[in-house]
Amino acid sequence: MKQPIIIRFVLLIATTVVLLNSCVDDTPDTPPSTSIPFDSTKVLTIGQIKQMLVDSGGIYTFTDIYSVFGVVVMDENSGNIYESSFIQDATGGIQLNFIYTSGMYLGDSVRILLKGGTVELYHGLYEIKNLKPADNVYKIKTGLFYEPRTVSIEELNTNIDAYQSTLIKLDSVQFSDSEMGKTYADSANLVDENHTLEDCDGFQTIIRSSGYASFANTELPSGKGSLIAIASVYDAETQLLIRQTYEVQLTGLRCDGGTGNILFFEGFDDGYGAWENISVVGDQVWEYSSSYGNPEPGVTISGYDGSYNANDDWLISPSINLSGLPTAFISIETARNYNGNALQVKVSTDYNGSGDPSTGTWADLQITLSPGNNNWEWIPSGKADISAYIGSNVHIAFRYTSTNSACATWELDNIKISEN
Repeated sequence: MKQPIIIRFVLLIATTVVLLNSCVDDTPDTPPSTSIPFDSTKVLTIGQIKQMLVDSGGIYTFTDIYSVFGVVVMDENSGNIYESSFIQDATGGIQLNFIYTSGMYLGDSVRILLKGGTVELYHGLYEIKNLKPADNVYKIKTGLFYEPRTVSIEELNTNIDAYQSTLIKLDSVQFSDSEMGKTYADSANLVDENHTLEDCDGFQTIIRSSGYASFANTELPSGKGSLIAIASVYDAETQLLIRQTYEVQLTGLRCDGGTGNILFFEGFDDGYGAWENISVVGDQVWEYSSSYGNPEPGVTISGYDGSYNANDDWLISPSINLSGLPTAFISIETARNYNGNALQVKVSTDYNGSGDPSTGTWADLQITLSPGNNNWEWIPSGKADISAYIGSNVHIAFRYTSTNSACATWELDNIKISEN
């Protein structure tokens, strides 16, 4: 992981100043007298510090009184980070890790004495460790704030080495369907959590939040909009850290035009869950797979097992309550290859929820499916209106059939029922 980041950083360092903009004049002032040593001939930029680590080929510890100037772009105030801060200058950003709470706050212009600090890559993130606030931090001014750089998720993922530890803004983004109803983190058990953020082109990144964050128990917003965060990285995966929830302005209609009021969602992240997997004919059945899905995991089925086999297999949802709604729509995503029967999508209001599907009355839903033979391309169905079933408890079923002469392979994921 370290070697690709080092290679990309060497290529990008020359353009970092262009990529990062601000409204801050962060040219260091001549610092007043202080007990923290300072040598004006030994001042480094954040970009130079990173390059020193690259040149050293590994961990680098400062033994001389070098300093770096920067502005705090994220502090510990919300509890989303602990004993650390992010600072930024015109050449980039870097994480500072302290041996106790730093006392640095958003907008502080600071000089950091680097002596005794160690620079290293932590899972791809540049950081300076082992700093003592009393010995290494000198505040020059307060109330200086960087304007976030507006980028796309695609650009962020491609150029994370240039953007890491800096303040960025994303427009027209939303939390994915599978995240609806969840909170930023587990405040009860103080567990950090990752949540998927996406744009309308399908590019994704991660919002990572601490279980200790003041907003950990806040429900994720369901709409689409803008978001300000600190860009970070972990093992080549881009991650974003939010400072406060007021910078998460996801209040508009989602990419599909809906409000995000999702009644039911199944992405098979935890296996089959409460779904019924019933084989009426044949030995082949619906299978949970961590290798297939959009994204993985998902479920798949094929009647081919060294030869073509006749099958009749059902995957049936738990009961879904459609009472008290103005409208209801279902959408799914499918991928298909090889010749064979089309997947059947059905709905029932009288299936008892367990066992033989013939105990219920099933109606076919007209919904777009993958045409197949398209290199396993995932096809979104769009929204099919099931408002006729409002007021009922329903089960949704996916019926797979194959013959002794033709067996299509189907993959299924992201089953959603929404209000609009």
